[in-house]
Amino acid sequence: MIVKRLFLERPASVGESYGEHLRFAVGIGGAMMLAGLCGTLHAMLPF
Repeated sequence: MIVKRLFLERPASVGESYGEHLRFAVGIGGAMMLAGLCGTLHAMLPF
């Protein structure tokens, strides 16, 4: 089934449930967005 393949195979391959994988990925993505915002602010306000 395509839904299982798309949403469950990858998390299972790293020993996580869908929810655990979602939380981890959102955390990493959020950290990267915050770092990007900090870099952008530093470019405009270098002090």
